[in-house]
Amino acid sequence: MFVDHLQATNFRSFEQIACSFSRNVNVIVGKNGAGKTNFLEALYFSLQGNGFRTRQDLHLLNYGASFLRTEVDIFTHGADKTVAISWEKNGKKKITVNGMENQRIVDLFGTCYVVLMTPSTPELVKGGPEYRRKFIDRIHAKENPPYLSILNRYALTYKSRNCLLKKGLRESQDRKLYDTLTHTLLHVSTVIQKERQKTIEKMQNVFISVCDRLQFPILQEIRIVYSPSQLDVNRKLLEEQEIARGTSLIGAHLDRISMKRNTKSLRIYGSEGEQKIVSFVLKLCEFHFLEQETKNVPVVLLDDFQSELDADNFQTLFEFIRPKAQLFLTSLQPSCVKDSGRLLEVRDGSVYGEN
Repeated sequence: MFVDHLQATNFRSFEQIACSFSRNVNVIVGKNGAGKTNFLEALYFSLQGNGFRTRQDLHLLNYGASFLRTEVDIFTHGADKTVAISWEKNGKKKITVNGMENQRIVDLFGTCYVVLMTPSTPELVKGGPEYRRKFIDRIHAKENPPYLSILNRYALTYKSRNCLLKKGLRESQDRKLYDTLTHTLLHVSTVIQKERQKTIEKMQNVFISVCDRLQFPILQEIRIVYSPSQLDVNRKLLEEQEIARGTSLIGAHLDRISMKRNTKSLRIYGSEGEQKIVSFVLKLCEFHFLEQETKNVPVVLLDDFQSELDADNFQTLFEFIRPKAQLFLTSLQPSCVKDSGRLLEVRDGSVYGEN
């Protein structure tokens, strides 16, 4: 997949963006606070329908503006496509693909393939299990977009069930609704756990393959370990405990996914350097996995990627994906990458380009 052109209006610090890109490496430079990450987020939003630093579209709006709009020309699945996304205050998001309106974010997942690496990427290892659950779920949704509707159904059921539990199930109709929601939660949890298991097994094979190619001694004996939460419990005891706590104590939101060397968790026992390297290798695995499963090479967005790794490790990971993918890299220094295809400078709320 390639992104050939981006236009954006009223996106964060930019009133207007209009840029064409190289199908190789695109380096975005600028001083601290110039808006390099904002630019990268505009590109991400135009491909995925959401920002990567916020889920609130209002936060993406340029100060004083009442609407935002992005449009990208892309090449994917052997064809040129134009994706336009617009949003107005107090209005709905509108997504158009090749002039076809009423498209959904799930439709973008089957059209645009993106791998993002940011300074928060190490949270994949050193953060809580929710980071790894979201990581696996997102990868599976890119391979199988309808999985998003399953996750949304789970989220709505979980939220409704928690609201009900906070009330304490005082009325008979509350208990009937509680039983219905519990049945739905357990059913959807079973589906999610099966899908997570399959994706993690595939990712483990990809992880081993990528590690063999990188030849990092630090990656030896590391495995992705999935511990699905228990769904077969005493319903009566569960109800009493949940009413007392006012929250759901069963479901796929309690699944644990860990990175371990032998039996020891890298989150607890790994060094800062190990956690960073393994996190970025997981993102390389995401890239390789999507390439294999979708038969389409993802676009790769690297936000301040080199600041998290030493020069040698940065070069090793960078060269792993450079021969295949179109890359967008933010940096303080134009010389961070040799032979970049296009250099873009963010300055004074505008983007200036060189061929």
